[in-house]
Amino acid sequence: MTEKSTSELQKKLLIFSVFISTSSFLIHEIYSLDVWWQIAIGKDILKTLSIPTTDRYTVAALGNLYHDSHWLFQVIIAAFHHLAGMLGAQFFMVAIWAITLYTCYRSIRQHMTVEISALFVFLVGLSSIERFLPRPEIITFLMIALFYQRLSKHNYKDGKALTIMALLQIIWTNCHGLFVIGPFMAGTYWLSDIIGHFSGKKTNLKKTSLLLAVLILASLITPYGIGAWKYAYLLYTEVGGSASHLMKSVGELAPTFSNKSFSEPLFYPFLIILAGTILSSLKLLFQKKLSLPRAIITISLFMAALTGRRNIVLFVIVAAPFIAENIKALMPEVKLKSPLTTNLIGLLILLVSIYPLSGLYYVKNDIPARSGLGSSPSYYPYSLPDFLRKINFQGNIYNSNIMGGFYLLHSYPERRPLTDGRWEIYNDRILKSILIAPTQPYLMQG
Repeated sequence: MTEKSTSELQKKLLIFSVFISTSSFLIHEIYSLDVWWQIAIGKDILKTLSIPTTDRYTVAALGNLYHDSHWLFQVIIAAFHHLAGMLGAQFFMVAIWAITLYTCYRSIRQHMTVEISALFVFLVGLSSIERFLPRPEIITFLMIALFYQRLSKHNYKDGKALTIMALLQIIWTNCHGLFVIGPFMAGTYWLSDIIGHFSGKKTNLKKTSLLLAVLILASLITPYGIGAWKYAYLLYTEVGGSASHLMKSVGELAPTFSNKSFSEPLFYPFLIILAGTILSSLKLLFQKKLSLPRAIITISLFMAALTGRRNIVLFVIVAAPFIAENIKALMPEVKLKSPLTTNLIGLLILLVSIYPLSGLYYVKNDIPARSGLGSSPSYYPYSLPDFLRKINFQGNIYNSNIMGGFYLLHSYPERRPLTDGRWEIYNDRILKSILIAPTQPYLMQG
């Protein structure tokens, strides 16, 4: 076997280790509480061919205004659920994440060798594990990766590329409330060209101006028009210092840098990426060789990551290729020279898969699931819907908030849950009283 073929084999084994280890976290039993009501509402939209503007799904919010920013995601995941049950929903989630990580890999690969790029993606995957969930945010993660790649390659100048960007923005706008990140990312390139134009440099100002205008117009192609931007602001108020006490109590909205975060080993890949971003940027900053638009994007999404643990992914998806670009500018020839080093790294990465496959990851983090397919068999009252029909139960259910989506999917429209996970549609006072009622006997009277 030649030296070259051995090197190629080692690269493939390293990539295989990254694939296996990342997949061991990604392919797990569905335990998300929100996926049930996402599917239920998606099925209702497909059945009625109408997108709700007021709530018709819960007793506590019946008739309240409802901005369904996820309607397209709900329709898609409901279609997958119709085809293959929760296995279909799981497949959809895994596919979106696979495309996201591969797109991130391609962005890194522009600057790094195959094996270094694989290591970067592994760190991105580890930093994102908490968000390996079938929720609308995965569309935002995918779009950020796609936008970053296309913008960094200036793949927006001709009519075809511009049309693709517009279509991606329309999909994003109708799937998740963080679609505003798309025009923002394009806006950083427009700002850079504005600065360059007034500095007498040759720029793509006309192209970036057109791109920004097209994306803003595309973001209005939604049943809610400008209301989509207003809802995006509502999402902003749910995190950070302006968030309500109720929202701050949600685990995924907890502070990024907290004792709980530092106690979890998988938080440290995020810290490695953060350190890499800072260290790789400092020298280029002083040399004035740092990419202005990509630096603004990376810094801004880091600020977003500070608003809550669930937003860490927003940062790492762009930070990894940003670091790769910086390192290439500083050290053009970066690679794993020692075959032994490559083999050891591959082995260590493969050993990481023991953490989820053994169940230790789920036990340590109190996650009611294990590696596997479909939904968690031990978390949901699967027999309850049939039992209620069997006894001819009449009326609605006083359910815990976490099970509202499950009841909605299995009981609507015959009966509605009291609440589900869409906290933004409820009156804060009413929701708070409902949540504390089990511990306050007087609220249960009358």
